[in-house]
Amino acid sequence: MSEHDDGGGRVPTERDALRRVGLAVHRMMPRGSVRAEFDFSEVGGVRVASVGFFDEAGHESSTPDTDEAGAAASDLRRLMYRADVGSWFSARFRVTAAGKLGTSFDFDHRAPHTWIDDQAYLDDLESYPRPAEAIPGWLAAVIASRSAGGSP
Repeated sequence: MSEHDDGGGRVPTERDALRRVGLAVHRMMPRGSVRAEFDFSEVGGVRVASVGFFDEAGHESSTPDTDEAGAAASDLRRLMYRADVGSWFSARFRVTAAGKLGTSFDFDHRAPHTWIDDQAYLDDLESYPRPAEAIPGWLAAVIASRSAGGSP
């Protein structure tokens, strides 16, 4: 992997942001790692990130220093927003020692962090609106409960 800056002041694209995530994760990999898995969630301004590094034997290590990769992932989330589907709540980025990047994005399920409350999802929906048909059932229930004056 190598970085490329065209110096032209152009607007970053999804591809640019995805590349920044991959490069940031790759730079974090300790010697002897064969792959890294970077998990990132962002909902209503709440960001959660973790990374695991795996060696040939499958042993895992980690680091708390995910700021650069997290900032790039947040940019990617913003750039991936589409009015017809919204944006994803969580993602996994898999990077090999050779620099290959694989991704998965979850647009439909709660992020895997129980401390992200319902209000964060409602706030997120304001920032990344979705049409009714793209709102998952669990989120529709949260909206309905809040509309009825409840607090789920």
